[in-house]
Amino acid sequence: MPSEPYRALPEHGPLTTAVLGYFVGNCVHCHNGTNGAASSFDLRPDVALPNLINQPTASSATADGIRVVPGKPDESIAYLGVKGGPELEVKDMPPLGVAVRDAAAIQLLSDWITALGSEDEP
Repeated sequence: MPSEPYRALPEHGPLTTAVLGYFVGNCVHCHNGTNGAASSFDLRPDVALPNLINQPTASSATADGIRVVPGKPDESIAYLGVKGGPELEVKDMPPLGVAVRDAAAIQLLSDWITALGSEDEP
């Protein structure tokens, strides 16, 4: 558990704000900057973007690659983990309870990563 309460989400465009909110509700319970076994990187709102965008995967917990490749969701390991699929070598995220994938979250992440490849603030 984080040592202090979360502050308001940083100011960003609507897609980035929605993605940061998704991370808080679905990812930060593990990826929160602690020394826990599942916290290989931090997705708290104030550090999520620099920890994701153009950052290589840094552990053996999933496939080698880049966490988020701007403009290319299907090359982004973080997206592929949420999207899932038996043909992927990427670890499912979240690691439990994914018998039914969250289609809205998959679309949100895809839209956000695609928008990162444009000049507009997502």
